[in-house]
Amino acid sequence: MSEKLTNFAIVKTGFLVAAGDKLRQVLKAQVDNSGAEGPGTLMAKVDGRSKKIELGVIERGLGQYEFTLPEVAVVVPAEFTLRVGEVESGTVSLQLEPVRHWQVYVVPFSHHDLGYTDVPEVCIQQHKDYFRRIVDYCRQTDDFPEEAKFRWTADTTWAVKWFLEDAGEKDRADFLDFVRDGRIEITAQYAAFNSALLTHEELVRSIYYAFELAREHGIEITSAMTTDIPGNPWGFAQVLARAGVRYLSTAVNQNWSQDGVARAKVPRVANPFYWTGPDGSEVLVWNSHPEWIYGEGRRLGLSETRAQAEAKLPAYLSSLERGGYQYDAVHLRTTCKTSDNAPPCVHMSRMVREWNEKYAYPRLILATSTQFFRYMEEAHSGSFPHYAGDWTDWWMDGPASSAYETGVTRVAHEELSTGEKLLSLDWAMGRPSDYPDQQLEDAYDQLMLYDEHTWGMWNNVSDPYLQTTTSEWQTKADFASSAVERTEELLARGLRRFGGRLGNASSPSIAVFNSLSWVRTAPVTVRLEGATTGGKPFRVLAPDGREVAYQVLESHRGGGSTITFLAQDVPSYGYLVYGVEAGAPSPVRSGSVSVGANAIENRFYRVTLDPATGAVCSIYDKELGRELVDTESPFQLNQLVYDSGEPPIHGRFVPECSGIYPGQGGPVQSSIYSMGKCAMGKHVKLSEPHWGKGGLAEYVIPWLRQEVILHENLKRVDLVNRLYKEETLEKEGLYFAFPLLVPEARIKLEVAGAAAMQPGVDQLPDSCHDWHNVQYWLDASGPEYGVTWSSREVPVVSIGDINTGKWQNRLDLVGGRFYAYAMNNYWTTNFKERQGGDFVFRFSLIGHGPEWGNAQAARFGWEYCTDMAAVVLPAGQGGEGASGSFLEVEPEGVMAFTLKRAEDGEGLIVRFMELEGKDTTARLKLPAIQVTSARRTDIVERDREPLPVKDGIIEIPVPAYGIETIRVGVNVGL
Repeated sequence: MSEKLTNFAIVKTGFLVAAGDKLRQVLKAQVDNSGAEGPGTLMAKVDGRSKKIELGVIERGLGQYEFTLPEVAVVVPAEFTLRVGEVESGTVSLQLEPVRHWQVYVVPFSHHDLGYTDVPEVCIQQHKDYFRRIVDYCRQTDDFPEEAKFRWTADTTWAVKWFLEDAGEKDRADFLDFVRDGRIEITAQYAAFNSALLTHEELVRSIYYAFELAREHGIEITSAMTTDIPGNPWGFAQVLARAGVRYLSTAVNQNWSQDGVARAKVPRVANPFYWTGPDGSEVLVWNSHPEWIYGEGRRLGLSETRAQAEAKLPAYLSSLERGGYQYDAVHLRTTCKTSDNAPPCVHMSRMVREWNEKYAYPRLILATSTQFFRYMEEAHSGSFPHYAGDWTDWWMDGPASSAYETGVTRVAHEELSTGEKLLSLDWAMGRPSDYPDQQLEDAYDQLMLYDEHTWGMWNNVSDPYLQTTTSEWQTKADFASSAVERTEELLARGLRRFGGRLGNASSPSIAVFNSLSWVRTAPVTVRLEGATTGGKPFRVLAPDGREVAYQVLESHRGGGSTITFLAQDVPSYGYLVYGVEAGAPSPVRSGSVSVGANAIENRFYRVTLDPATGAVCSIYDKELGRELVDTESPFQLNQLVYDSGEPPIHGRFVPECSGIYPGQGGPVQSSIYSMGKCAMGKHVKLSEPHWGKGGLAEYVIPWLRQEVILHENLKRVDLVNRLYKEETLEKEGLYFAFPLLVPEARIKLEVAGAAAMQPGVDQLPDSCHDWHNVQYWLDASGPEYGVTWSSREVPVVSIGDINTGKWQNRLDLVGGRFYAYAMNNYWTTNFKERQGGDFVFRFSLIGHGPEWGNAQAARFGWEYCTDMAAVVLPAGQGGEGASGSFLEVEPEGVMAFTLKRAEDGEGLIVRFMELEGKDTTARLKLPAIQVTSARRTDIVERDREPLPVKDGIIEIPVPAYGIETIRVGVNVGL
């Protein structure tokens, strides 16, 4: 057999090495030597110039032999021939291209997944230990080259908070020193949230702890990081930008699949890009590799060995070049060993040092997230595209797996806001030393830990009966119950203090507080103890002495009762005091609400229930002269739709009505309700409850009560759905249908931090179109009229159809149809695997004319979701007058949604939002408070320019859809 050199090729590597002050390209000669080994000589002709390169010994068999050539600045032709002894290969011709000077920013971090890899208590302890090790690794690498020094980026701040509360003095001091030196980066957000659950204020408060650390310790917060969750509310861009946070590193997890289809999608936008908020403010976003999520660096060997990284990294960088990526730097999140709750590893520093000693490029830089972004802005300013819209979260259906807790925490958000407003006003009017700032922070923390994206361990669905599954869920549920408990206590404390300032010397009274920034008429519910009324008949009197009709909702032992009445024209951020006077209430003339066999009617609406289904088959708006229910829809309005099976396989069932009955009745409101149950068409296997019931059931929902409430003097239709549901591990979803008859309907809704968003239009490409978040209101309007809808407990809707299992990249609207997405257990991990028990789902809607705008829709939704607060005042208590406003704001298109004491105790903080998309000037007045100064701040309360105060009025420019925050100096000694 003759000796041959076959399979001869020249392999371009993408590596550059330094040779003095010059760079040389690294190439490899590949050859299969079937002859004797011997020294190899490579004859090269590059751009017409001949070179002889000694390769060393060429062994028998297939091998690669590294050599270098001077770096080329342009594409040049090259020819290569290999000689081994007397044997010569054929000639290989190719083009040599310039090698990109890659800067690879390796960003060590650990995804803070509170309870996914182990129970939360273990995860918390792990991260405390990790931060101690991080501090130690920073110390160990202090004398390393700058690019190899150990660095760390904290994914969120809940783990930082627990570490700092528990750390020893030296570890705490060193940690903060390394933060100031840029070795450790604290990012902005407290947790990675499920965006369906965030309110405007919670979104803002989610970055407060990071800036508390910044204020106390002289550090900078310049970037945010979200991991796992495939979306963020549109207002997040505005909140970050208005806090001075310029950068957002995201890692969309699209790995979880359903029916073999990815359960999330990465937006079809260039990387990086500027994400434009609703007000035009922007943050620079980098999203990690869509297949590797946040394990990029580990997948490329960067947390392993140099040899593994050499084998994988160049191919990845070449793929970016082939895909049209035009920049010279990349951001690679890198974990050690695993993905979630991974420990730090110092050997990354050693590997980076070793790599950079060998190669000039690609250059590895062990970095924080901000280091990468700053380089990109400095090196490539002006070249990044801009995209505006909601980054609609593909996982926002997850909290429907625990519908009860999601519902009660959604209500708690509003009650906490009301309590904080009352306590802040009380502080501003003379109780400066008794403000429960820590209790308020704790309540927000508990809400945020429920709204955090982790519901269960990795195996909670596959192993639902494990003790860890039960323990994990109990911890998650405790966040909800603790948040509710703390909120109720703070609201009660605020009402007591507020009520202590008011009174009616001659008789007991009821003080009603309106926590919204406009004059408001709404029902109020209050419990009167027997001692208040003496167990005898009583009248309720308005501040002007006019008798107010009330309705007893429930009678209690000892002569007490819970009543409701319509509080009219309660001032913005203000109160009215209603008297309670002994004596029989005056007879009430027959009201406008009448209840028939299957219909209820007042002067605004006639609502008809279908005797077969118990759902609403007609709502006739008398003022508009319009039918509001689409009778062509396959489902009726407020009809429960039970979706059985793993999407996209659906078995859909609706309730059977067993009867329609008159409900409550009186001078304030009346109702009609249907009773029914929902058959599955088969026997469904129930879960094995703790008390050992188990078995099969034909009715997974054996008890359903659907009530329609009409008010005597209030135009709206309230719907209250109460149901009992059995637990099952079989896949299921539960919806309430809302087929609105609105020709040429355009749907808009409110999401966290954004006054209005149009689904299918104001969204990033390939963000979620299967469902959308509704914070306070959804509106379907056509040229002639429209309908605004609001939900108390359910934060998610499916628009046009029940879209579960479609994973669609566009939205097909069908008139005004949508579905409130109340419950499911579709997930295969993380979210709750089953749920049962008693549930309440409440909705309200109103028909309106074409002049209705975002401001009117917001007022309707916020009023429905925010109860009037009331407190009973004893007889003989003196105090302020019978009515008053603490805050007034104009124009109508601006709302003041937050009033709180400043974090540093210096004045009140007021936060505004513009609702109509128009640049405007807000005018603020605090009639009952002595204002000493005013100043605009950023969104985390850092002072900006002073604002003039003239005749007690503060003016502040607010951009279209913008959020603005001001500090009001007050004399708290008065």
